[in-house]
Amino acid sequence: MHQKFDPSHMGRLDSSERRAMLPPDTILSDFRLTAGETLLDVGAGIGFFALPASNIVGPAGRVIAVDSSEEMVAELRRRVGLAGIGNIEPKLSEEYSFGIGDSVADLALLCTVLHEVEEPARLLREVFRCLKAGGRIGVVEWSPTHIGHGPRPEARLESSLVRRFAEEAGFAVAWSHELNEAAYLLYATK
Repeated sequence: MHQKFDPSHMGRLDSSERRAMLPPDTILSDFRLTAGETLLDVGAGIGFFALPASNIVGPAGRVIAVDSSEEMVAELRRRVGLAGIGNIEPKLSEEYSFGIGDSVADLALLCTVLHEVEEPARLLREVFRCLKAGGRIGVVEWSPTHIGHGPRPEARLESSLVRRFAEEAGFAVAWSHELNEAAYLLYATK
């Protein structure tokens, strides 16, 4: 049922069409990322969110950008190096183990990641471990009814299912709503 993104198509991750559908600054604002915080960007890819988040958290904050794809992490490292950004830490991770300490992040972002794994609740438990007490999680997933972008329909997750996975992992869901016709947001706290 799950569907992994093919790294050979990484160019699609930074298109103007994707920016219009999943506007990074709007989403990061909705999830209340602020200066000085640590963001854990799970499935960071080529830095679609990590790069703008580095500006929001500023020099006193940091972005830990984890991905299980060597190709994605290499491209993110290249982009961070070209931009001379010092507060993004690209990190190759296992799917269910990020290789970082407990209670290190204020906010975790999972944009179109949960539909890619076989065990979403297990992934969310790892996120829970990495968040500070009172930390937050922001999830972006493809709407099951939207056709034309994203994974095949049978790989998409209903928001009620994502809510259940989050609650099983220990999160208290604060809200969930449509971002637009293509995607929805879910926000929860530890």
